[in-house]
Amino acid sequence: ATVALLVNLVMYSIALMVIGAFCAFSFPDLFGLMPIPAKLLILAGYLSMFFLTVVFILLLIKERIIYQIALWGFDLLEKLHLLHKREKYEKKLVDLLVEYRQCSDQIKGKHGMLFKAFLCNVLQRASQISVTMFCYLSIGGELDNAARLFCVQGILAVGANSVPVPGSMGVSDYLLVQGLSSIQAVSHAANLELFSRGISFYLCTVICGISVIYAYFKRKTKRSL
Repeated sequence: ATVALLVNLVMYSIALMVIGAFCAFSFPDLFGLMPIPAKLLILAGYLSMFFLTVVFILLLIKERIIYQIALWGFDLLEKLHLLHKREKYEKKLVDLLVEYRQCSDQIKGKHGMLFKAFLCNVLQRASQISVTMFCYLSIGGELDNAARLFCVQGILAVGANSVPVPGSMGVSDYLLVQGLSSIQAVSHAANLELFSRGISFYLCTVICGISVIYAYFKRKTKRSL
């Protein structure tokens, strides 16, 4: 379970950054049209996701580097008198690194599995991002603006990760309204944002919930047989 969650988290972050970078290069003017707060959130999203992805990868292949960095952090906190009972935290760190080493051993050499996990995350993110585009087309939007609208959502999806849940929901709504407003062909940006959000987020949550409930009862039925 730990391996599955870790691999999915890393591939999710990489897929989102790849899509965001592709969208930014496809329409480089989109970023310039954003207000300064939106730009800062997007940059913060890219930096935080890149940093966390590097940390996770190092945990899997070079956990010694993370260990040394963590010890340096402990030294700093100790000098600032913010860390007490250092031995307890060092033991937790060692136990955590052992767990990640076991994860690394299980996925080592399984490049096909990693590529499939990455591809599935790309398809999932692309499908959710494209909801805004299809909502725009369904209300009579021009087909010529479809790709531009997709790329707006792709760039903003990265910025939404600059703030942890549940605050990211408000950031995501703010960024999408700002992004849609930057496209002159889009009228009533707030209405389109709410419409697409209701489908892409809440419908996805409902489908995931139904899937989990179905899997739970199916597994429970097998155990009782």
